[in-house]
Amino acid sequence: QQFAQRIQSGMLEGSTESFWERAIFHAKWIILIWVLGLTVVGMPLVLALDFLKGVLVGFAVGTLVSQHEWKGLLFSLVSVAPANLIVVPALLIASVSAVSFSIYIIKNRLLGSYGSMSQSFISHTSTGVLMIFIALGAALVESFISPVLLKWAVPLISGLGSGL
Repeated sequence: QQFAQRIQSGMLEGSTESFWERAIFHAKWIILIWVLGLTVVGMPLVLALDFLKGVLVGFAVGTLVSQHEWKGLLFSLVSVAPANLIVVPALLIASVSAVSFSIYIIKNRLLGSYGSMSQSFISHTSTGVLMIFIALGAALVESFISPVLLKWAVPLISGLGSGL
């Protein structure tokens, strides 16, 4: 109820501070995936990061739905889903690029073939940079659109009880 009152009073309005906080958060994930993709040892860690992101988003939505049923589902659709519809595919694309680059390293360096790595490295790096820009879009949604959606949804979910 306190959270619903904060939304209705305008305390969760979008701000550039929250945008940069979310943008840096998402960029850190993508940069970590990019760095791990540069090493063969990092390939399983990339997959572990994807699993962790899925667990975090799934736990947030699952908790809301299990505690508040349909109202929790509506709340998660307006708060958790919009930004994650953008950032999760960006993380997955960055992860595919990282795993592909790691496999390229295995094939062309560790198994004896010494071809040029520059084209593959440029492709991996440009994919990472593009995914950071997409993550900036997710941060925009999370900072400026989600608060508007929450303000719209609060009257519909105002009976959530003590949890929200």
